[in-house]
Amino acid sequence: MMNILALINISNVDDPICDSGVVFQSIISRKFRKAGHTYTVLGPNIPEVEALISSTATYISCDLGASRYGSRYSFPFEKITETIRRIQPNFFFNQQAELSPAIRAAIASARGLDTKLLTYCHYPALYPQSEGPPIIDPSLNAFGLGSSIVLNILSGLLLSDVFFTQSRFAAELLYGAAKSFNIKIEKDIRILPPMLDPMIFRIGDPTPPPRRTLVYNHRLYQSYGTDEFLSYIDMIHDLDVDVLVADPMPRRSSSRALFNDSPTLYRTLIREKPRTRILNGGTSREAYRDILLEARVGLAAPRKACVWSMSSIDCLSLGIPVLAPSYGAYPEFIPSDLLFTTWEEAKQKLGMLMNDDVHWLEKSKESQEMANKFSIAQFYKTFCSFLKDLG
Repeated sequence: MMNILALINISNVDDPICDSGVVFQSIISRKFRKAGHTYTVLGPNIPEVEALISSTATYISCDLGASRYGSRYSFPFEKITETIRRIQPNFFFNQQAELSPAIRAAIASARGLDTKLLTYCHYPALYPQSEGPPIIDPSLNAFGLGSSIVLNILSGLLLSDVFFTQSRFAAELLYGAAKSFNIKIEKDIRILPPMLDPMIFRIGDPTPPPRRTLVYNHRLYQSYGTDEFLSYIDMIHDLDVDVLVADPMPRRSSSRALFNDSPTLYRTLIREKPRTRILNGGTSREAYRDILLEARVGLAAPRKACVWSMSSIDCLSLGIPVLAPSYGAYPEFIPSDLLFTTWEEAKQKLGMLMNDDVHWLEKSKESQEMANKFSIAQFYKTFCSFLKDLG
């Protein structure tokens, strides 16, 4: 049996229960504990998160960040070194890749332990270009910090015993960045897609919803392509479609808004659109699931740097077909017939899904079959196979 010490990554301190890092950790810790392993989570001092994770693992709160930059730079070195020395884990499962160099140093400072460092890169902070190497994601490049973030991730790649990410697209971004920085990578980046949430899953055969509703359940940042989404709402005005926006960050603090207030602006613009509602998508997972079930079709975020979308998987798991642009990681987990290259094509496909029940049923079944490939059982099997390779 394994003794695992995990570090959780949280970037949404205002709505932590719907944060993808929290959802990810709650599912995986439950699976590892059920399999008989010892599983301990290091995380920030957020009571809601501690209460959730404590039901599936031992939770140790410490001074870790829970914001865009805080999660990437906050690191209580002495506290984590002492924790490693006390728990003596076989594996340190780090889910904030930028912190891997500091974690490797903490493991070394604990002395005498053969703790393996496993790093899961949830987001490489890179933006693809049509030609040439990827560039720093502008949304993470305030005061030129982007290069530091990417270099920390690449250092984590060099220092980790196993380094993995969600998609082939994400891995190619990292390989491209390493090449542009003249960093030689002599190990494979492993691919391990996140699992679906068992709570967000339809049991039984789907039935075509009578409501003609399109759901959009993504963060409302400009970098997520929200301008294109708003233009699409205008484009489909003649399709007799209602639009439901499930905002996963409805309680953003004033300090967070000072850094990037684009969601506040977009919420105002969304409310002005006809036949469009915006709801709190940061509520309990059960309530969030019920919101999604109001919809007949989902729309992926038009984000060219998308390395994965747990929000899109939520829809697919419920048998809700998701239309997605044919770039980024979307071709790796969206059924091919639901991909589009132009917004006019997206409109045509939306019309078919709204008007043809037979077509909707076919795509609904395909969607859920695709989601089934990302079960926690498959995640666990692949994860353990990485560890076996270590000998």
